[in-house]
Amino acid sequence: MGDGLVKWRMAKIPTVVELVSQLPKEEMSELQFRNEMKHSIYGEGFIRTAYQLACQLGLYCIDNGKYIPRFTHDITESEAKTFMENWIWNYYMPNPYTKSFIKTCNPKYVLSTIISYLESHPEEKNLGAICFNIWEEPIGNLPNLKYVLNEYSKVITINNSNEVILQPNYKEIMKEQLDRNDKKKFYDIVGGISCRTSDTKPIVPTDDEISLVSQQYSYISAIKAKPFLILGGFSGTGKSQQVKELAFAACPCDGILNTSETSPGNYLLVSVKPNWHDASDITGFRSSVNKNYFVTVFMRFLVKAKAYES
Repeated sequence: MGDGLVKWRMAKIPTVVELVSQLPKEEMSELQFRNEMKHSIYGEGFIRTAYQLACQLGLYCIDNGKYIPRFTHDITESEAKTFMENWIWNYYMPNPYTKSFIKTCNPKYVLSTIISYLESHPEEKNLGAICFNIWEEPIGNLPNLKYVLNEYSKVITINNSNEVILQPNYKEIMKEQLDRNDKKKFYDIVGGISCRTSDTKPIVPTDDEISLVSQQYSYISAIKAKPFLILGGFSGTGKSQQVKELAFAACPCDGILNTSETSPGNYLLVSVKPNWHDASDITGFRSSVNKNYFVTVFMRFLVKAKAYES
């Protein structure tokens, strides 16, 4: 019987936050990492139990005797939720931490493979039966797998009878070649990092992509010449969108500074009135009634920019 997820705990948001809080935030040797974890709330038991869930969630990995953390800071529940919603699309099994599967079992993305199976076998609804037909053996700890699919996928719902319901708004899944024995690759994939090898066919950019990169390069060159850039043009010609695309190219969704797939973490659109004549709406102002200072969204954004200068 292959275990889909470790049975130590459900992969709930508080558990993810707790695990991250206990893991070291910088790279170190495996030996040093083991010694560090002896002083965590898990003590000696971490390497026997909790480590497996932490690794299956891609919160860290050991690669060539080196500990590599996912996060370099403690995360909030909001950050953990964003991370898990990305993780569920990339988790696959068997993986280096699901050793109980038979050796001939090929790794498959859990969510996308279940969706594909539902598309071709709409008459089959039971989660256990679906997983058995996909991985060709019973899946252990099915409640844990059911929990993460229900909680984070947004595209399928599993009821109390373990019936899987495919939501009408599911999207096409990108598939990637998997390796069940490569721990570093598993760590990268569940964290949303592309791990393409030299054997993978090269990605050839389209003409539109080349044009966009060329345009963004022109903007960067102009900004390097002066600390500001004025874009001219009629309303609706895409000036704001061009700035947003440039910002997102420099700050992709990583679950840390940027936790949104649509709004870059280094981007802020500030609207001003046509009769704008002073900077108080931008820089803030002190109330004439209670003398409290009103801090604007823009000023908070500057503080965030200072915190992430690199």
